[in-house]
Amino acid sequence: AATTAVLWASSGLISLLKHRIANTVRLPLFMIILASMVTLADFLMEALIPDIHAVIGLFIPLIVTNCAILGRIEAFAYRQSVSLSLADGLFMGLGFTWVICLLGATREILGTGGLFQNAEQLFGQSASDWSLTFFEDYPGFQVALLPAGAFLLLGLLLALRNWLMAERRPESSPIK
Repeated sequence: AATTAVLWASSGLISLLKHRIANTVRLPLFMIILASMVTLADFLMEALIPDIHAVIGLFIPLIVTNCAILGRIEAFAYRQSVSLSLADGLFMGLGFTWVICLLGATREILGTGGLFQNAEQLFGQSASDWSLTFFEDYPGFQVALLPAGAFLLLGLLLALRNWLMAERRPESSPIK
């Protein structure tokens, strides 16, 4: 959600300012705007949801280092109208959120055999009954829970996407 908000706000602001931004300072200015939006998101999370911020707040500043956001701003927001840039920022952010949720859910299912295992550690005691178990007595595939498992699974998801896209191409297409 924080990444979506940062992408949405940064896209709109950069599109609004695009005619006032000199090419020589374009990328540094994009980084300043992104860093400002991330700082604002971090402060808002700390003020509004301090318990969750205490657990994941360390990762919020890493949004600035996400090259996908900077690349999208450079490729789209800087060249389009404010309304198109805001829409693009929102939908690209939601797509990013969907992929991250899919990746996280798949890793948790592979790693633990269910979803929301130990959710009370993040959301408090009221979340202790959120657990969904798909495989009883599942020993777990521990690699899926490690950072390396995320990279491996992301690579597999990208390979699946590429295969699906190749299957959709017409036979007459020179790209196969």
